[in-house]
Amino acid sequence: MTNNFEIVGKSIKDKEKTKNGDSFNHIILENNMVILTLADGVGSKNCDWVASKEACDSFINYSQDLLGKDYTETTLLGICNKIDKGISNAPDTCKGMLTVFAAVIWDIDKNHIHFINIGDTRIYKINRENIEQISIDETKDVIIRNKQGKVITSGGTTIVRNGVTNALGTGNVEVTIKTTDFNYGESIVLASDGFYDCKSTFNSDIKEINKSSSLQKSINRLFKYYADYQKDDTTLLILRRNDIEPKIRNEYRDISDFEKIKSKLATHTAVTLLTDDLKLTISKKNKENCILILDKMKTENLIPSREKLDELLSFCQEISFEEREVYKRIIDFIRIVMRKI
Repeated sequence: MTNNFEIVGKSIKDKEKTKNGDSFNHIILENNMVILTLADGVGSKNCDWVASKEACDSFINYSQDLLGKDYTETTLLGICNKIDKGISNAPDTCKGMLTVFAAVIWDIDKNHIHFINIGDTRIYKINRENIEQISIDETKDVIIRNKQGKVITSGGTTIVRNGVTNALGTGNVEVTIKTTDFNYGESIVLASDGFYDCKSTFNSDIKEINKSSSLQKSINRLFKYYADYQKDDTTLLILRRNDIEPKIRNEYRDISDFEKIKSKLATHTAVTLLTDDLKLTISKKNKENCILILDKMKTENLIPSREKLDELLSFCQEISFEEREVYKRIIDFIRIVMRKI
């Protein structure tokens, strides 16, 4: 994690499988390029776990060699074609393996990203209270047949499943490079179908965990909740900007300004703003304003992480700021956070 953004991810295999067919990877290059990848090997083909890992790792490796600050869409297309050819030329033990794939490329110095999706791995963008799927599922309905080619029915109804129409490993993958804004406080979410199809509440669940000041812990809780509904490998990867637009930060001088700007802030950045102000106010040993900030945090449900709360208590002790009411409110926040773990 850095001061300005964080990347967190998690993947759990289907309980019925011996190996996880999903894979994810990410890297921050020395030239301030951030690369995220997520792949879901096609389970009906050989070596799904090999295909997904090769796609993610190869994209990272090629990016290290080929992606400079002045990269073009042609460079990204070339990388994807190299990976497609590599997977399609798998050894006999994995011949025919395929994987769907998603990648995000962000130049930290810019407020936009390039992204790629191949198949039905999804990419979402979260802007404050809004979540939007920015990728397009490359799928179609397929009639299911038995080994003799006969259509399978159930109760007189033809069984139809949704199948992908594009994948890495075909040798002729179709790739489109797209661009979207990626601004202060926003998040980009990559998810495999085993995760976004697990619960109908996926969109609201992701928005909720994205508000947390402890993103990894919130993701862990969500995976634990989804475990009872899991029917496939499940994978999630999130890139979240934690920075606040300088203009908005300049509009905030003290807690009395918060109402004017709160609608312009994502929840997690609002927590950061108030936590920073609280520490500054503690340093000034201003009991009254500390209580105002803490009460506003409680009213707006803007609770810092356990780590930040512990830091605040330690800082109070370090500067001998021994105000009982301030200590009590911070400890109450710790109790709230601990109940969620």
